[in-house]
Amino acid sequence: MRNPAQLDSRLLKASLSGLFLALSVPSVLVQDSELFSLKNRWENITTQMPKEARAKALAGLTDEASMLVRQYPGNARVLIWQGF
Repeated sequence: MRNPAQLDSRLLKASLSGLFLALSVPSVLVQDSELFSLKNRWENITTQMPKEARAKALAGLTDEASMLVRQYPGNARVLIWQGF
């Protein structure tokens, strides 16, 4: 028979792992949708918007990308879009 303390420890580890995965997946999805939105707006600004209006619109995207960098520090994909 197994030691009840060992069983409790394994159950706790499995529960914490599940909780971590459940909490991290929505964060990734939100990040993906935010980056997708940023990319689409950048594409629209650089290809569809009149040249006179581009600088102001791109400045707004720069501010938003900086906010994402603060929200997701060290994330390479976010940092790449901040570079644009």
